[in-house]
Amino acid sequence: MSTVRATTAAGAQDACRLLTETDLTNLVGFHAQPEHGRTGGLPHCRWWNGKGAYVQAASVTSPEWAQALPEVARDLEPAGLVSNQQNLESLRTAAARVTAGEALEPDEACSLFSQMLELQGQPAGSTSVVTVFPTQESPQGVTGQVCTDGRFSTILVYDVKGLRPDTLTPAVAALLPTVHERARAI
Repeated sequence: MSTVRATTAAGAQDACRLLTETDLTNLVGFHAQPEHGRTGGLPHCRWWNGKGAYVQAASVTSPEWAQALPEVARDLEPAGLVSNQQNLESLRTAAARVTAGEALEPDEACSLFSQMLELQGQPAGSTSVVTVFPTQESPQGVTGQVCTDGRFSTILVYDVKGLRPDTLTPAVAALLPTVHERARAI
């Protein structure tokens, strides 16, 4: 397999090395030139097909990911995704610490990721999740996220015209550990 490469600023992690041409073809049946960008303040790489579909990959240290906690904490409760008040309080406390400028330790940040998954109904101790959005009835995206060993990684497949989660969900779930391992090697 050949790794897709793109030019990045010196010292920046090359998120475009997280997926290979073969990965892209297996996921969505196309390959495109990678583009660097940012989502929620975090660097990512995106491959567009020019017709409303794209694949995106990112991986950062878990403390970097935790910088988004204040926004996540604000959005979780009103979205009706809260099933565990104790975990919600823990998330709020961590978000307040981040807002105050405190950096979370890597293991603590991944623990908070796990607690967020519990808030969304995942089993206690979960370290990864694959989600269809906006709904199963009208799917436009599949996203996979994992946080272990002080690193957060994610894959997103999106198509404005809709997609087939029955095939993409297992494909994203199968590829997520590989992407996470690649990120640790970069």
